[in-house]
Amino acid sequence: MTCNCCGVDYNKLRETNKIWNQSKLGSPKSVGYLIEICEREHFYDSSDFKLWFNINRPNKLTDIAEAFSVIANIALDDAQMITEHHIICEVWIGWDRESRALQSLQTRYPKYIYSPVTKEEDYKYAVDIKVSLADTVVGYIQVKPKSWQGNADYLITAKQAMKVKHNILFQDTGLKCIILIDNNNNFEFI
Repeated sequence: MTCNCCGVDYNKLRETNKIWNQSKLGSPKSVGYLIEICEREHFYDSSDFKLWFNINRPNKLTDIAEAFSVIANIALDDAQMITEHHIICEVWIGWDRESRALQSLQTRYPKYIYSPVTKEEDYKYAVDIKVSLADTVVGYIQVKPKSWQGNADYLITAKQAMKVKHNILFQDTGLKCIILIDNNNNFEFI
């Protein structure tokens, strides 16, 4: 099976996912910056995003792929496809999921105001959406795919890291973050 966005073989992703996560080549700071670009540029789809990325950051994907090829001890062609998936597809899919969540929340709970958080808030607190009532922020939401409910080692590690950031959010603001799962466009709180 292959990714609809970039065509990478999911088996290759599974084989290298742990190494990718440990390498931190797709750091949250980078991802937050790319999400901000998606919001600003209004891309039609992931291919528009990829084109923008290749025009404006032509060496970035190549540099990351070369580093990943060495770290993972895999062929450069494979590293390029995997890097493109993590940097382009996952960012696009995440941004699209968050956009759909915003629309769904606004329809389901119209008395609240929902807005994307800044890249700094995203990085510091692991949050995606700020929830306000009138002019008062009342909470935050983190949007995750259905797979987030799994118990693979990398998910356990990610959940622990997120819990630490959510605790910092509570210490800093007195507000909590709740998780919203995207279950095939049916968003559910957990």
